[in-house]
Amino acid sequence: MNPLQELHDLDAPGTELTAEGLVRAGRDRVRRRRRAAMISTTAAVALILTAGVAALAAVRPPVEPDPAPMYPQPTSSAPGCRAQWLPVPKGTETSQPLVDSTGLWAAAEADGGYSLVIWRDGAVAAEVPALEHSMFSIVGISATGSVLVARAHRWRIITPGRSETVELSLPPDANPSGKADVTGMNAAGDVVGYATFADGQRAMLWRHGDGGRPTVLATPEGLASAAFTIADNGSIGGYVDDHKASRRPYVWRADGTGLVLPMPDDVPNGSVSELVGDRAVDFARGLWWQLSEEPGGPEPQWLATGSGGGRVMAADGTIAVGTGGDAVLWGSGGTVRLPAQPGFERYYVSGMSADGRVIAGSAVDEAAASAGRPLRWVCGA
Repeated sequence: MNPLQELHDLDAPGTELTAEGLVRAGRDRVRRRRRAAMISTTAAVALILTAGVAALAAVRPPVEPDPAPMYPQPTSSAPGCRAQWLPVPKGTETSQPLVDSTGLWAAAEADGGYSLVIWRDGAVAAEVPALEHSMFSIVGISATGSVLVARAHRWRIITPGRSETVELSLPPDANPSGKADVTGMNAAGDVVGYATFADGQRAMLWRHGDGGRPTVLATPEGLASAAFTIADNGSIGGYVDDHKASRRPYVWRADGTGLVLPMPDDVPNGSVSELVGDRAVDFARGLWWQLSEEPGGPEPQWLATGSGGGRVMAADGTIAVGTGGDAVLWGSGGTVRLPAQPGFERYYVSGMSADGRVIAGSAVDEAAASAGRPLRWVCGA
């Protein structure tokens, strides 16, 4: 689950850190994925690198100190990978693009969040003008190119080739002035998020084609919850919160059962920010769990790439990292550098297909003091 970035978070008990609005920034996204990535000067880039702020637009919990080692330096260039610019309308600047799980579709905010560009297989498929003349942010994209965008408490799905949009609404018993947001979308177009009710905050699910009738996800008694990511198999990741001492990473399995994921003893709070393959990931804290692990259930493992934004994962565990220097791929075979574009030295990663074949991000030309150009790396045939 991705990528990119203002951080968009909920208040975390037991810590002085808050992420009230990113992720939408990361996450924020208002969003995590994006505004942090829209860098206009060299000084801003240096500040982000120093602070360790996530550059993705996706939703992320508060960042804790990173006890994990940083990834090893790349030893060579990634074989069989090529960098491609994503074309944009003349005079338009975009945020970092998101990609769907197949890698075919990508989308990015343009003109500072007032319009939208959608690509199919590297070519522009649609340009969406301003929606009600207000800024919005991209939350996710499906395998049919439908894009979920958010503005305050208004959420809609835009599909290339269709003039109408689909509005998502809250249940009638939700608090209209309470915290609520959409945070993730899977290949089928299902959407997750959270809303506030009389008895607390609850994780939510909007099924594709049924945006007016969301489902409140089952939450253990006495706990609050939020959902941040939904896998293509229907599993949902987020957290449960006891309002007192800890926020625990949580998975709602596709069969309706729930699973609290264990945490290291010295890490008080956590949340599932991405689900891909049989892995659950908390990029903000540099942790991951293998959900199919047997016997005894999943145990927390440190990501060798460290914590924070600018990291995305494929189903086989390969991680793409780009936080303002080289963009690299890290996996069981080591660390390799993704190809650079002439004249560009700083790269940010914001999305990755489930098979790891397509990685999306942006390249920054410091001399031009631009916000960056969207691009993708395609690996393999």
